[in-house]
Amino acid sequence: MMRFAQVFQSHQYASQLLSTTKSLIIMVNP
Repeated sequence: MMRFAQVFQSHQYASQLLSTTKSLIIMVNP
């Protein structure tokens, strides 16, 4: 159970990072 929470947290962080990067790219290249 602990491991599942860890994996879920890292996945959530990765998706957040990806969306942030996407927004940044859209801002830089309109």
